[in-house]
Amino acid sequence: MVYNESFNLPYWFAYYSSQVDSLSDLYILDHGSDDCSTAFLNKRINLARFSRACFRENFETCRMEYIGGFINYLLAFYRAVIYVDCDEFVVADPRVSPSLSDYVERLELGRTYSFIGCNVLHDCEAEASLRPGDLIGKLRSRLELCPAMFKSSLVTSGACVSWSEGFHFSNFKPNFGNLFLFHTRYADLRAGLNRLKITRAISDQPRLKRASHQQISDVTFKKWLRDMLCHSLDRGGDRN
Repeated sequence: MVYNESFNLPYWFAYYSSQVDSLSDLYILDHGSDDCSTAFLNKRINLARFSRACFRENFETCRMEYIGGFINYLLAFYRAVIYVDCDEFVVADPRVSPSLSDYVERLELGRTYSFIGCNVLHDCEAEASLRPGDLIGKLRSRLELCPAMFKSSLVTSGACVSWSEGFHFSNFKPNFGNLFLFHTRYADLRAGLNRLKITRAISDQPRLKRASHQQISDVTFKKWLRDMLCHSLDRGGDRN
C-alpha cells in the first residue's frame, strides 16, 4: 500500500519482480498518490487505485480489515501471500532457496511465517547518498537488529490471520524460518528526510499515536539514525 513513494517504489518493484514467476503476481494498493510515482507500473502489475477519502474514519482499523480481506481473497488463488510496505524487503536465505517463489513451494499450509528483521542504516560519514538505480545492498554496510520488524506477514493458504496496527503482531505465534526482512527507512538520510516531509504534511487522515514516528522532526530523525548506528553491526563479507 503506497502514497507518493517516488523513492521507495522503484526499489520495491525491481526487487520483488525478480522474486516471482510473473509480474501478474505483484499487487500495489495506491492510496491516492498524486505525484505520478505509480505511473511507471501501469499495465505491468496489478495496480488498484482508491481515493484519499477512503478510510478517513478509523483509518488504521479499516486499513487492517481491508488488507486482511484482500490477502484472504488472494489466498483463494495462491499458495502463499506476503504483505510488505514498500520499504521492506523479504529475502530468503540463499543457502536455502534462490527466490521467494521457490521458498513458498516448500512451506506447510495453514500457517504464517515470520521474518528476522533489520534496519538498513546510512553511515553518513562513510557512505554517499543513494542515487536512482543504485543497489542498496552494495552501498550500505550497517544493520541494526529490529524486533519491531519481526513480522509474521507471509501467510499460506488455509491460515485465517488478523493483525494489529502496522502488521507488527498477529493472532499466530511467531514462526521463524529462513526469511529476513530488511527495512530501508533509514538506508538513506536524504530520502528519509524527504519522506518525513510528506508524512508530516498529511492532513486528511487521523493522527495515530503508533504512527507518531512518521511525524517527527528532522533533528529527531537524524538523532535516531545516529543512535542506531552506535548499536549496529557491520555486515561484512560479500554484499549481494
